[in-house]
Amino acid sequence: MAHFAELDENNTVTRIVVVNNAVLSSSDTNPGIECESVGVEFLNSLFGYVGNWRMTSYSGSFRKQYAGVGETYNSQLDAFISRRPFLSWNLDSNGDWQPPIPKPLTPPEGGGRWAWNEAALCWVSNKSI
Repeated sequence: MAHFAELDENNTVTRIVVVNNAVLSSSDTNPGIECESVGVEFLNSLFGYVGNWRMTSYSGSFRKQYAGVGETYNSQLDAFISRRPFLSWNLDSNGDWQPPIPKPLTPPEGGGRWAWNEAALCWVSNKSI
């Protein structure tokens, strides 16, 4: 099965639709080869309007990761971008969210794991939360 993400005017994913692989490989020009444009045509016909559709990979083998409702599609990276975890984090050139201060490499004193504290803009031990 193939998965398609419908995008709104801001490239935000509004829903995911599953299309049978047989639909994608039924093209006369490319028989047996799955084609995104064939899936888009099928979905536009099925729903009766021209939507903004992008194929997404459940395994994350292309477009960075599987699309999720509320996430965005970045056309420059041709990738689906996860939701911003915190307002202070910024998107890097690979489409990953980065904190303003890198996570420490050493484990926190006393055990536990590092967790981002947005109010203090720093990393804290999750044992102290």
